[in-house]
Amino acid sequence: MRDESGYTLIEMLTVLLIFGTVMGALISLFVAATNSEVQSNRRFQAQQNARLALDKLRREVHCSSTATVTTPPSTTPLTTAGAHVTLTLPNSACRGYPQVSWCAVSVATSRYALYRKMGTTCDSSGTKYVDYLTSNAFFTFTSATTEILSRITVRFPVNTKPSEGEEAYTLEDELTLRNSSRL
Repeated sequence: MRDESGYTLIEMLTVLLIFGTVMGALISLFVAATNSEVQSNRRFQAQQNARLALDKLRREVHCSSTATVTTPPSTTPLTTAGAHVTLTLPNSACRGYPQVSWCAVSVATSRYALYRKMGTTCDSSGTKYVDYLTSNAFFTFTSATTEILSRITVRFPVNTKPSEGEEAYTLEDELTLRNSSRL
């Protein structure tokens, strides 16, 4: 019977310690990979939504005859409503509601969402197009002159992790109100 020896308690604990260390490293690797994939997917979706919103906004701006842009005050704390543009769409050129508003609504600290709503007011009861915006100063308006039509400069700063600036994505475009008149 003495030849039938098994593992000692010390050998068993050593094996369990090595096995636990290897499994802990593998689990932390899988968790990090999963978190990275989720964050990458969230970032892709936010950027894609910004591109789709800019495309829809571009079509409406090109069709509109006038625009009213309201920018957030820089000296006061930002409230729930930020930058806001109201577009007047002529019935003969565009189908749809005569006025459409696009605006920023505060979602969390330093996080805004872009909403679209029929009419001249805009709030979170409209359709949300973009989330994870880091600023609510989206629109800059340039009035028409004798040489150019009215223009709106759009800037969407998207970042799902604002604490890490290297993941920032900014989508910018200058849109012309094709149905506006020159002065």
